[in-house]
Amino acid sequence: MSKMTGPGIGLMGKTVGLYFSIHSHNVSQEFMLKLIDYHAKLGETVDDFEIILVPLDNKEDFKQGSTIPWMAVPFSNKTCNRLSDYFKISTLPM
Repeated sequence: MSKMTGPGIGLMGKTVGLYFSIHSHNVSQEFMLKLIDYHAKLGETVDDFEIILVPLDNKEDFKQGSTIPWMAVPFSNKTCNRLSDYFKISTLPM
């Protein structure tokens, strides 16, 4: 059996929520504040749920542990485009 490694290894067996966000979008900023609060409350009782930020603009190149308590895909990573294409993200709600 081979040993798995990499940044996603801690996600195995967990439910993962992808959070698509645009930094300049006011609704995204307001939602993020609510999501941070919800994530903190949820973390007190649930261990098998994780959020991953998928930025849709280059102003949100966060690092885990900076201003957000969850992982983030670097905007420069092609995964951001692949995920937005896969989930057909063309715009965010107003």
